[in-house]
Amino acid sequence: MTAVVDGSAAAAAGIVAGDTITAVDGTTIASAAYLTSTVDAYNPGDAVTITWTDTAGATHTASATLTAGPAD
Repeated sequence: MTAVVDGSAAAAAGIVAGDTITAVDGTTIASAAYLTSTVDAYNPGDAVTITWTDTAGATHTASATLTAGPAD
């Protein structure tokens, strides 16, 4: 990720800029566009499991409750 919004589900899970989200609820994420379309299928308040790789190459998994994103 190039940036993580303070107060977001990603930030609450411990994801920081430079980390790469690799899965959401077991769905493999291959691109930023696919991450967006995958998360768009959920609603604010839904709990998901996020898997990511940090900049050191370690894999992490955490549960996160989604929040409303910024307006387009």
